[in-house]
Amino acid sequence: MVPNERRQKILSILQTREYISIHELAKRLYVSLPTIRRDLSCMEADGQVRRTHGGVTFIHPESDISPIALRNHEHMEEKEAIGKEAVKLLSDGESLFIDSSSTAYCFVKAIPKDMRLNVVTNGLYIAQSFHEHPHVHVELVGGQYDPHHACLIGAEASHFIQSRFADWFFVSANAMDTHCITSQSNIDIDLKQCMHTHAQQTILLMDDSKFLNTSFYKVFDLYDIDQLITNHLPSEMEEALLENQVLIKKAVQ
Repeated sequence: MVPNERRQKILSILQTREYISIHELAKRLYVSLPTIRRDLSCMEADGQVRRTHGGVTFIHPESDISPIALRNHEHMEEKEAIGKEAVKLLSDGESLFIDSSSTAYCFVKAIPKDMRLNVVTNGLYIAQSFHEHPHVHVELVGGQYDPHHACLIGAEASHFIQSRFADWFFVSANAMDTHCITSQSNIDIDLKQCMHTHAQQTILLMDDSKFLNTSFYKVFDLYDIDQLITNHLPSEMEEALLENQVLIKKAVQ
């Protein structure tokens, strides 16, 4: 197989699963690791793929938001520490809203398998992560499927939430500055705001790579957040959050 044919095959594979390890890719194409690495270097230079943590992910030309497969491999140590800290809030019998973010995915993976919970989510990865939790009742909202982010969105999703109430809403976003929380996309903002309205407490899960940044769409004001769980917080962010009576918890890595 010549290089161009092989690279087209790589793109074809990534369009169906979005992330694959370099070792698996070399095995599937019957070529050496150095050959795959050369191909991926050329493809990354052309803006077709992005390499991360021993693997590669497809870059969708219509969007600059990292696909969920990539985001699930970014800042993993920080997200896992945040997830473990967030689990400490939970008690048996509680109800949770969980968004489709990669940080929420790390939170879900840390939930003990013997816990008894009711969970509502719009994230397919989130829902599937409970397959070994026999005492967790999971509801997936309706709506339009977004394959790029592996989630359900739209008016039907928000309408589903309007008939539910939760003890906790666990959510993340792309950016936060000293004024508000923002996102690169508005596809699920209505749903997140609806979950916030129907939850007793809203818990923001966010690693320090997102602080003092601003994206295009506003999601929440700082005072909408009850607690922030993070790995590290700049002093100016801490001051702004405390002024808005947001409880801050720092996860230990």
